[in-house]
Amino acid sequence: MDAAALETAVEFPSRLPLAERSDLDGRLAWPEALVTDDGRVTGFLMRRVPKNFFLDPDEPEPRPAGVEFLLSGTERLQVLAANSPPARQVVDADCADRLRLLIDLGRTLDILHRHGAVVGDLSPRNILYALAPEPNCLLIDCDSMRLDDRSAVQPVETVDWQVPDGEHTATEESDAYKYGLLAVRLFARDQTSTDVGPLREVSPELASLAQRALEGKPQCRPRVGEWSGPLRQALASAVAPPPAAVPAGRAARRRRRPDVVTLLFAVLALVSYWQDGTGGSGTVSAGPPSPSVTAPASLPPHPDAPSSTGGESADAVPDARPASTPPTAAPPLEVAMGDDLPNTRDNRAIAAMLGNYYRGINSYYEGGVADPDLAVQQVDTAGPILKGGSEKWRQNFVDGGTRISDARLLAVTRNGKRTLANVQFRSEQEDGYGPSPDKHQTCTRWDLLYQLSADAGGYRIYSARGPHEPC
Repeated sequence: MDAAALETAVEFPSRLPLAERSDLDGRLAWPEALVTDDGRVTGFLMRRVPKNFFLDPDEPEPRPAGVEFLLSGTERLQVLAANSPPARQVVDADCADRLRLLIDLGRTLDILHRHGAVVGDLSPRNILYALAPEPNCLLIDCDSMRLDDRSAVQPVETVDWQVPDGEHTATEESDAYKYGLLAVRLFARDQTSTDVGPLREVSPELASLAQRALEGKPQCRPRVGEWSGPLRQALASAVAPPPAAVPAGRAARRRRRPDVVTLLFAVLALVSYWQDGTGGSGTVSAGPPSPSVTAPASLPPHPDAPSSTGGESADAVPDARPASTPPTAAPPLEVAMGDDLPNTRDNRAIAAMLGNYYRGINSYYEGGVADPDLAVQQVDTAGPILKGGSEKWRQNFVDGGTRISDARLLAVTRNGKRTLANVQFRSEQEDGYGPSPDKHQTCTRWDLLYQLSADAGGYRIYSARGPHEPC
C-alpha cells in the first residue's frame, strides 16, 4: 500500500469546488480517514454503503445491488425478484432507468477525470446502483483509483472488462473504453457482449459512440462527457408520452411547449462538465458577493430532469399573437457590469456577447420571437453545449417560453488559456419546466461560471456550470 497516495486520496474531496464535492458525496465510497499505528498507516475508514444500494437491506447479510444484476437476462432477474421480494424494485430497471444510470455514472466519471482521478477497474463489481429515490450509481473500492498518476494499491482489472492488449489499465481512455462497454452490455443484458445492436435500437447515436469507444484507438475514443447530450436525448424519447390528437385551433399553441430536457440544456446551457478541466490556479474575484445558494443535487441537464413529462394542457401555454400582428425580435438584453469590475474593452466585449446570447434565448417576450441564430453564434461549436446538434437547439428556442433578465457580469479572470466569467441572472419559465429537481419552479436565480474561448471573431461560450435558487 502506498501510504502517501492514500493520504492524497483522503484529501482529494477537499480540493473540489463545493458543488462538485456535493455531487460526488453520495456517489463514491471514498476513503475518509487514515488508520495509523505508531505513526504508520495501516488502513483507512470508508463510508458505509447506504441501504438503498442493497437488494434486501433488512436481511442479516444483505446483498449489494451490483450492476451485474442488470447485465443478466430477464429470466434470472425474475427468479431473483421471486426469491427476494424486497429486491424486486431494485432489480427491475427499464430502458429509461438504464439511461438514467448511465447519465449519473457518466457525470461522476467526468468530474473525477477533470480533477485528475481515474477509476481504472471500472466494472460491475465496483458499481452499485439504486432506483429509488432516483436512479443513481455508487462507486466502491475507491482506494484502487488512480489520482494524480498514483494509486494506493496496485491497479487490477476484472475478467471480461480488460482494456485491449498493450494499453495502460488506469487512464481516462481506459475508463472511456469500459464506460462504452457498460452501455453496450446494459442494453444487451449480457455480461460479455460487444454487440451494439440492442443499443442501436435505443439510439443510433449512442451506438455510434459505443463503436468509437470499443473499436477506435485510445486517443480517438469519445470522452465520457461526450455521452451526456445523446443520453439525455435518448431519455427524452424514452419517457415522452405518445402524441395526443390536438384540435386544429390549438396546434400552434401546443407547438410552443418546450421539451423539458433539451430546453434546460440549450436555453440555460448548464453543462455540468468542462472538457478541459476546471482545476488549476487563478480565482474569480471582483464584484459583490454571490447570493447564498444551494448547489442542486444535479445541475441541469442531470439524469433526473427528464422524469417530468410536462402534463399541462395546451391552454396552460401563453396564447400565440394574432396572425395579423407581425412578430418582432426580442429586445436587446443588457448585461450590467459589477461595480468592482474594470470597465475594459475585453470586459465590455464579454458583456455584449452574453447580452446577444440571452437575447436569442428570450423566445417569448411580450409577443417577441426568438433569435436562435444569434444565440448559436455566441457558442463555441468545439465545446460540449452543441454536441446534441444545433438544429433541435434552435427549434427549442423558438418553441420555448423562457425569459432571462437581471443579468450582471460580476467577475472575469484568466486561468492559463481559459477565460472565466461569473454571471448572475434570473430566468422565468412555465410551471413544469424549471431546473431539476424543482421542475415546478417558475422563477430561478442563477450564479454561473462560464468558460469562454476566444478567436478573431471575439469571445464564445465554451461551457458553463453553477448553482441556482428560487427567486
